[in-house]
Amino acid sequence: MKVLVTGSTLESLYFCSKFIDLEVGSVTLWSELNPLQIYEKNKEHSFYQIENQYWYDLVTKLSKNIFYRSEPISRIQKTYLDSSDLLEQRIQDTFKIVYQKSDEKNTIETFENYDLVLDVNNIFERPNFIGGAAPCIQEEKFFNDDRIFRGIEAFNVEKLEKKIGVIGNSVLVERFLEKVSPEHLVLINVENSSKYYEMYKSIYEQEIKNFEEMRLKGQRLTEPSLKCEVFENVRPTNIDILEDKEQIFLTIERPNFLGDELLQTVALDQIFVLSDFEKTSDIKNYLNEPEPGFFQLFTLPEIEELDKKWSNIESEINQLFRKIS
Repeated sequence: MKVLVTGSTLESLYFCSKFIDLEVGSVTLWSELNPLQIYEKNKEHSFYQIENQYWYDLVTKLSKNIFYRSEPISRIQKTYLDSSDLLEQRIQDTFKIVYQKSDEKNTIETFENYDLVLDVNNIFERPNFIGGAAPCIQEEKFFNDDRIFRGIEAFNVEKLEKKIGVIGNSVLVERFLEKVSPEHLVLINVENSSKYYEMYKSIYEQEIKNFEEMRLKGQRLTEPSLKCEVFENVRPTNIDILEDKEQIFLTIERPNFLGDELLQTVALDQIFVLSDFEKTSDIKNYLNEPEPGFFQLFTLPEIEELDKKWSNIESEINQLFRKIS
């Protein structure tokens, strides 16, 4: 059996290793990066909850046991069967991986055949827009501003500014907020926002208590303020960056059909976009949905999560190839 794993993520290395252990036959990693480059690119991301040594050991293992391809893939398709053919028949028709092959003079389209294909995607590199499903006004204009961080970029911030906004409800939000302690936190459409609000509220209540004690002693102090704001069921609709201002101005709205009507502009030093992620693959395919023998995964890089995904894949492999043996 010929198995193909595509993708430039640590998860790709994990699944290559599992196929090797299963002794399915030849295993190919098709990626713009080789295994060592994949490891070097991803090893510093702090949301990977696995020791770096684990991934490095995988790189060493794969270097001796897999084939590696890096040509640009054009598409994945079947050849001999139509989309209406039965699933039991389709597994017998190999997957054609069509790719571009170049030399000094020409570029030609050619193909490789595989029995199983696992397309592993890093959705963390495709966070949705500040505005949700579509950009808010002026978002594309300021898309590359160095105070706006999207997806895994949030974990590589060298300096956290005073007042930050966190947008979204993806799996990265909780991990990010466990890592940072901003002075002033603005939460926009964040699940379990009450947990973080209560933390800041308890700090505020203690500050008020201290303030009252010091005021009774005659000291003149600035009264503390609660440094956590929560906005739910809203949509960021406009972003503005002015030349004479250091902060980013984000306008958020809530129409009356979503609750109490709201229109407010919030000034922020940094914005962290951790909303849901776009689940699309870079590889175009002309396959059925579902297609036996083709697995497309958007998964978290945690051993427990990966082990669960692998268990499902292994079970399906056993069923598929038992039918045609």
